[in-house]
Amino acid sequence: MDHRRPAIVHYVAPSIWAFKHKHRNAASTAQSLGLFIDHMLVLLPFEARLFNHYRTWTTFVGHPSVETFMDAHDLFRRHDLLSSVVPPSITTELESLSMTSEWLQPEAPALWPMQTA
Repeated sequence: MDHRRPAIVHYVAPSIWAFKHKHRNAASTAQSLGLFIDHMLVLLPFEARLFNHYRTWTTFVGHPSVETFMDAHDLFRRHDLLSSVVPPSITTELESLSMTSEWLQPEAPALWPMQTA
């Protein structure tokens, strides 16, 4: 980190795991982001593992709304796997997430899709 400038902390990781697999290696995208961001706070636990592959620069902070919903429906205990489809910011993301969900279902029959509002 350059001590002549304030640290750059980014909240909410880009979803490179959802749509970059067709165009670019997710690890190289994470590595590139690390050149511009000093630290990143992520909402999903697997995002920390993904971005910390080359160096530790992310912290899992969670998301209270998701945790409250899952606790209320006892989803942590009832399901081995959980996927979440969140409202995308653009239509192409929705198409990509839909294809990813369809691709994962045969590979992980216990996958339980959850749609958030």
